[in-house]
Amino acid sequence: MEYFIAQARIILPVLGVNILRSAATAAGAAEATSVPAPASSPVFELQLKKDGIVAIAKEIDGEFTVLEGSGARGSWTGAEHAYKVLHQKLLQDGVIVPGLDGVPMRFARDQVFASPSAAAAAVVGRTANGRNDWKVQGSGISFGNWQAQGIDQVARDGSL
Repeated sequence: MEYFIAQARIILPVLGVNILRSAATAAGAAEATSVPAPASSPVFELQLKKDGIVAIAKEIDGEFTVLEGSGARGSWTGAEHAYKVLHQKLLQDGVIVPGLDGVPMRFARDQVFASPSAAAAAVVGRTANGRNDWKVQGSGISFGNWQAQGIDQVARDGSL
């Protein structure tokens, strides 16, 4: 039974299902249940070369998290969208603050998002497809392709 739960904890967050997620970190949960923790997320990067903005993020415990110090646009440049409200709230709450070293704005702390697309929209100030726009740092593999590789690996291993 422990093996089944361990495998479910690995695959369900990849599929966007967080029913087994707890407040404990993946390492803490693994120690508590004597089950190995899933492989950690690589660092993802989103660049707006024209504006000199670089943001980095990781998937932590099944949630997409933009890391402190990441660059961001200070204003919404896209069409009206629900992500515009999110962007404005991040500015209002002091999550996105004036930047350093010529970057217009930056994240003052790590920020968890419901999806990679929400995170991308907060960074670029317009709607964006986060599954395509976030790339594994150094390899250029998109977040969506990285996720698919994880699902394919589990299927090949016959782990479920």
